[in-house]
Amino acid sequence: MAKYIKQEFKSINDDSENKAYYRMETSRRVTMAEFIKEISTPGYGISEATAKQVLSQAATSLARLMAHGCAVTIDGIGTFKATIGVCEDKEQDAFAENEPQRNAQSIEVNGVHYRADKALVKAVRSQCTLERGRQSRIKRSPYTLEERISRAIAFIEEHGYMRTRDYANLNELSLSTATVELRKVRKEEASGIRAIGRGSSLIYVKR
Repeated sequence: MAKYIKQEFKSINDDSENKAYYRMETSRRVTMAEFIKEISTPGYGISEATAKQVLSQAATSLARLMAHGCAVTIDGIGTFKATIGVCEDKEQDAFAENEPQRNAQSIEVNGVHYRADKALVKAVRSQCTLERGRQSRIKRSPYTLEERISRAIAFIEEHGYMRTRDYANLNELSLSTATVELRKVRKEEASGIRAIGRGSSLIYVKR
């Protein structure tokens, strides 16, 4: 039996009431070794060695095909397609007439979009029994955006740099909210904050 979480979602209009959406709670993460054992259950006719080899080759082939611009559809599972975006240390460009245009070196693969096969969704639905779980509310900062940026700059001046988690702890925000907010802040030159690096090594410094 799976549990669902009622999640508070911030309204686009600040003066509107926040909405709720529902998501399934992850009970645990199944490891690759466990998944291989599941596939090679006696009676399926697939050995653990074969299952491991097929999954490993599938990952390699998916990467190669998506790297060449292909969208890969696997019946019963879904479609995979690479997504791209501006590198973390580059500013987003626009269509303004005098705006400098990004070249290929400024664009990179930043994720993989997956669209589930309807047959897979139907199979999961038919086997899933849900029960009410917990509620998750938005963690609101006691500081205004201007105050949060000011506190961040003071932190950077003292420590030399700031990580996303530092910003979240400093301003009493959830990590996800801090991540989204900093993506917006670093694009505004007036904020006085810019990003260096990417992924787990991403840090924020003064402009």
